[in-house]
Amino acid sequence: MQLSLPRTILVGGGTVRKIGSVLQSMRLSRPLIVADPFLASPESGAVSAVCAALGQSHVKSFDVFSDTIPDPTTESVSRCVDALAARNYDCVVALGGGSPIDTAKWVTHAFCGPFCSRSHLVLITTCLLAQGSGHAPHSWRSDARL
Repeated sequence: MQLSLPRTILVGGGTVRKIGSVLQSMRLSRPLIVADPFLASPESGAVSAVCAALGQSHVKSFDVFSDTIPDPTTESVSRCVDALAARNYDCVVALGGGSPIDTAKWVTHAFCGPFCSRSHLVLITTCLLAQGSGHAPHSWRSDARL
């Protein structure tokens, strides 16, 4: 068994502009961006900022999945799994808030298993804001196995 930990952790204002170089350093170039409807909205601008940063990098092909919901269910996660399976993505970029990050974690787990041997599929979480009232993280609720 091999355990690979992140080599780079970026913290601070403006670090989202470096996402393209982080992906490039990991030899990744085809992300699926997972966000919630608010983060994908023009009012938030969060997804737009990530897309702009990716567009100014080597990454030229990416899509956004913004159909996440609070307290993800099997059905909502399955929709994201379908989106991931539809194209040849090599990583997931999760923007959150907890629910998009929970969704992205479960999608990568469902897509390639708990001990993924497909090292080209990587979950990268980019926390742009804290949503809600500071409630503690909780586990994804499953009403069926994926």
